[in-house]
Amino acid sequence: MILSPQILIILYYVRLSLILPFFGSNTTAPSTYYVKDGLFNADNFLFNRVSSLPSNPQQNTGPNFDYHLKRYMNPQNAPKLDPSQIMQTVYTKKKYQDFCPWICSNAHQGIHTFFAFSMATMYSPDDPFFWLHHCNVDRFLHLWLDCNEYDKISKSFLGTDHFMSINPTTKGTQSEANDIVKDANGNPVVFTADTPITFYVGPNTAPTYLPATQFPTVRSLWTCGTDLVPGWNGLKYRYGIDDLAKNVISSVCAPGNTWTYVNYGSKKRSGDTHSETDSIYQNITQTFMYLTEEKGMTPQEAVDKMAWDNCMANPNVWTEESKKILRGIGLTPSSTKRICDNAEDLKDDEEWEGMSHHM
Repeated sequence: MILSPQILIILYYVRLSLILPFFGSNTTAPSTYYVKDGLFNADNFLFNRVSSLPSNPQQNTGPNFDYHLKRYMNPQNAPKLDPSQIMQTVYTKKKYQDFCPWICSNAHQGIHTFFAFSMATMYSPDDPFFWLHHCNVDRFLHLWLDCNEYDKISKSFLGTDHFMSINPTTKGTQSEANDIVKDANGNPVVFTADTPITFYVGPNTAPTYLPATQFPTVRSLWTCGTDLVPGWNGLKYRYGIDDLAKNVISSVCAPGNTWTYVNYGSKKRSGDTHSETDSIYQNITQTFMYLTEEKGMTPQEAVDKMAWDNCMANPNVWTEESKKILRGIGLTPSSTKRICDNAEDLKDDEEWEGMSHHM
């Protein structure tokens, strides 16, 4: 199975406008939040039967409770990230246990919270945007792997820098003891690179297309596969031309080597330029070149400053709904930390610390 790079890289947070005509514009029907246009509008017979459970982002019953495709798209709930912040995180969070909470909370959960309704429930695949979003999250993971040269690590040498479960498995404080992930017999579950990733559609019921005997592990999924050596379950895929990896700010990654997962076939720091029609990347390129050539900064210093400035200009606004959803996936405010966020501001309060977050 070869997945099209064009499909896999279609979703860019900074380029939503290119695909919204197909998936619906950012204007929803007043009071109902129905998706009004695009191929997946709420009047399409396929999308007036979705599990749009919350009537609105704040409550579970009310006048908007129905099964039409709805989106809230509150800008306050959107992840406050730009390409410079993403690249700064990719190259600085070199250990998986540091990168994983960020990608789970900011890059992943932020979009679910932003869309709300179906996307903010366990029925999120009912919204077609779910699939594009998760392709992009997967792209971020492989950008991180590729940037830090983990693509060159054999699965036989997979270590804790590359993967370490963030789920608590040892007793510390009482709240930590309560949060230990346990199996059906009450025994702590220790997740390793060789622990099967379970995928049940019901109590101990595996889907017909993926029986329990074929559940993958992190180690078996480590490679994307190649034309000559397929990965897990015969998968072979690469991400094609990638604007973030292609941009000059990616020079903070290991230089001189070839991208193998993202921007496949191009050299790192190749000097490729981004399309002149994209003003966001134009500005990023110009700022980076000014800081490195005029101000004498190293690429790392320049990207750090760009990420800091953008982070400061786009402060996070915590709503109760966004906190609730983050708690639901076992994360805390500190996991969302960006380069400019104050650790004290993200310190867990009593309500957070007392939450049991089995994942």
